[in-house]
Amino acid sequence: MEHQLSFTVGLVLVLGVISQWLSWIIRIPSILVLAIVGIIIGPVTGLIQPSQDMGPLFEPFVKLSLAVVLFEGGLLLQFHELKEAGKGVRRLVTVNTVLSLVVVTLLAMWVLDVNYKIASIISAILVVTGPTVIIPMIKNAKLPRKLSSYLKWEGIINDPVGVILAILLLEYFTIHKGSLSSVFRNLSISIFMSVLLSFSVSFVIKNIFRKGMAPQYLKLPIILVSVITVYTIPNFFQEDAGLVATTLFGIILGNSKIPILDELKRFKEYLTVLLVPIVFILLTADVQMSTFSQISWRMVLFFLLIMFVVRPITVYFSTLKSDITFKEMIFVSIIAPRGIVCAALSDYIAYKMVNYGYKEASDLLPTMFLIIFGSVIVCSLLVNFLAGKLELSYDSERVLIIGSNAWTVDLATAMQNMGIQTTISDSSWGNLRVAKMNGIPTHYGEVLSTISEEDMDLTDVGHVLAATGNDAYNALVCTRYAHHLGHSKVHQVAFESKKGHEFKNSFKGAFIVSKIFTYEYLLKNHFRGGKFKVIDVGDVKSEENNDQTVTQLGHPILVMKSDGAVIFNSVVNKLKYLENDKVLIYCV
Repeated sequence: MEHQLSFTVGLVLVLGVISQWLSWIIRIPSILVLAIVGIIIGPVTGLIQPSQDMGPLFEPFVKLSLAVVLFEGGLLLQFHELKEAGKGVRRLVTVNTVLSLVVVTLLAMWVLDVNYKIASIISAILVVTGPTVIIPMIKNAKLPRKLSSYLKWEGIINDPVGVILAILLLEYFTIHKGSLSSVFRNLSISIFMSVLLSFSVSFVIKNIFRKGMAPQYLKLPIILVSVITVYTIPNFFQEDAGLVATTLFGIILGNSKIPILDELKRFKEYLTVLLVPIVFILLTADVQMSTFSQISWRMVLFFLLIMFVVRPITVYFSTLKSDITFKEMIFVSIIAPRGIVCAALSDYIAYKMVNYGYKEASDLLPTMFLIIFGSVIVCSLLVNFLAGKLELSYDSERVLIIGSNAWTVDLATAMQNMGIQTTISDSSWGNLRVAKMNGIPTHYGEVLSTISEEDMDLTDVGHVLAATGNDAYNALVCTRYAHHLGHSKVHQVAFESKKGHEFKNSFKGAFIVSKIFTYEYLLKNHFRGGKFKVIDVGDVKSEENNDQTVTQLGHPILVMKSDGAVIFNSVVNKLKYLENDKVLIYCV
């Protein structure tokens, strides 16, 4: 047993990371690859049988993992996003939820031919959308912040709401035998405990951290233990009420200004990246082959109606006269994949209802897994297509330049002439004046401040170039954005002092072009007549050495590939050129 448990956990962990890596390479939702892997190592080959291999640990492990995932989701929800998307978000998580419950219940009774008890539980489960699927889709589709907020808030808020609704309906039809008073009592207690614990634990943690009552190395463990505590206690009063509490706990902490917040978000993101593949592979591997053979034409029809009829209708009526545009409404109505929470909840509900004598519940699992797999496939195929056709996505990655001066203004002008979207940010109105006169989009403010983070839509930013006269500030900016973009996408001008080269690579950006490209060097040569020039590699191609031919014409700053991708030249990433590339060079 111990050997099998170690094998199961080790295999799932390795395959989970490899699956996410593979999905990133081929640009498809990771949950789709994870599902295929789980089916192969579970029902197809029988390598693992999670519920048997893990025994009584299986269910609590899955639920604790879901609590951490929902907490991490709560951390991502920022109140400032509601300034431009608040009305639409409120409609989606309230009116749309109620409409969906009613319509899906009636549809399930008609199409699936089940009684109202099974139908209402199915509708409650389908309230849950998949933020673990939606958020990667949002990033890949390059959606603006407002549209992203609709999908993100709906997915993260509705996850615990759907879980509680489904559990309450299960208890109403089984344990309480139709006693509404018992259900409402449990619901009231669970909501009260969730709110009380979330706010009180958040208050205690913020005060402990701000007053220095905990060492730095214990802060993240304290928060992790707090998440488990906030999840566990409400469950004594109402099963799975802790999922609501952990989501609320994440929202409160995520909108507080505790000094450790950025580090906490990174830690939870890494933890979630490990937990989501483990849980989803375990859930799919635990499905029996007979489940897939039970899929009928009724289930397929039900799935199609849910995706392409019910969802668009409920979203349309729930968002009337809100801040959501017609194009955004069409997009939101189609992109609603189900994910890990839906899978875990379906498995649990089906098992409980069959044990309580509801034989019809045996069809619940194949129906839900068809909807999960089908919605992920459909949404992953349509998300980029819809975003492009509806003109909701960004055409290319924007370059954010920090520091407005003569060199950066001319650089931005040259980049815009190439078709590269550029924004210059500076904390001085005077410095930005020339950029504005040249028609370059600008941002006034301190990019490291929380105010700028709220005001600026950084969704389409693909590269950052820090080019101020303060080397340490440039390094700090690059360190700030490296987590979001990756170290290969953050650059800065070289340090003036040799001591600056002693900075660790993780605490600075890659030096653009070479180590001589300092702020002073660039401005001095620019005022002496330095110019930017765009060349087509095909026009200057040398059969002997294409790269050397380009460098002889000037200092290559960046290359724009035929597909519009931009790659900066740096000391750690020397450019390679193809015939259809365009290169921006600097001639001194």
